[in-house]
Amino acid sequence: MDVIKALLTNLALIGIIILCLYAYSKFKLKKPFINGTLGLGDVLFFFAFAVSFPTLSFLNFFVFSLLFSVIISLFLRLKSGSKYLPLAGTMALFLLGVYLSNWFGWSPNIYQ
Repeated sequence: MDVIKALLTNLALIGIIILCLYAYSKFKLKKPFINGTLGLGDVLFFFAFAVSFPTLSFLNFFVFSLLFSVIISLFLRLKSGSKYLPLAGTMALFLLGVYLSNWFGWSPNIYQ
């Protein structure tokens, strides 16, 4: 029962975030949402991310992976001038770092 509760909570949070991004994209930016503001791969990665962890771990990883993505984006913008961010790719890179630190014993269990 706890797994279902965590899954529904995570999916609800992702749904709220995507709904807010959709509204911002439609009314403020006046751009198409999918492949205009956010890629389909990003949305699918969000959902895959949501079903992979308990709620507290999910929130930590989601927030810090987004911060990591912003830092990488700023660095890339300074170096190459590109204004596009491979969001799912940078989040996956962050997740790989978290998994590696867990597997090598550098961090505590990520599923608790």
